[in-house]
Amino acid sequence: MEECSIGFLFGNIIDVLKNSTSPEHKQYVEALTENGRSKNQIIKDYDEIKEDIRKRCETRTDRVLLDRHKCIASFMLAILNHLAVAEKDLNKEYFAIFVGLAMIRIAIIKEGDISKNCKIINHLNDKGFIFPKCIRDSEPYARTWALGIHYGRLSGKLSALSMANSLYWIERYNRDLAGE
Repeated sequence: MEECSIGFLFGNIIDVLKNSTSPEHKQYVEALTENGRSKNQIIKDYDEIKEDIRKRCETRTDRVLLDRHKCIASFMLAILNHLAVAEKDLNKEYFAIFVGLAMIRIAIIKEGDISKNCKIINHLNDKGFIFPKCIRDSEPYARTWALGIHYGRLSGKLSALSMANSLYWIERYNRDLAGE
C-alpha cells in the first residue's frame, strides 16, 4: 500500500468499529457516518496533512509517495482535529491510537502475499498489538502515548511524522515478537 485512499481508510475502519463489541465505539461510527460533517472535515484535513508531509519529504522534483505509517498518522491527526465527539478521559487520543493500529493491521493483511506475513497475522489474531514496557514508569504504553498525543495537541506541537514513527516501531516490535 504505497498511498492510502480515504475510501479505503474510512470503509475499513468503519467496518472494524461496526464489528466491535465496545459500546463506546458506536458513538464513533455515528460521528463518522451520521451527517458527514466530521467525515468531510477529516477528509479535507487528511489531504492537507498528507500534502504537507509530502512537501517536507520531497528532495527532488518528482512526487514522493508516502508510506502507510505516514498516511495513517495523517488520518489519526485529522481525526483528532475534527471528530465531533465529547472529549473526556483521553477518549479521542485512545480512539486515534485504536484507528492507527487497526489500519496498520488491515494494511498488513491487505499488502499482498499472505503467506509472507503469516507469522505477524497469526500474532495479531492471537494477541493483538503488544506494546513495549515503558522504561521510565509503570504506566501502560498506550496511556503514555495517549498522554503524549494529548499534550502535543494542547501545545500545538503534535507531529504526524512523530506519530508515524511510533506506528512504525510498534509494528516492528510486534513483527519481532511474531518471529519475523
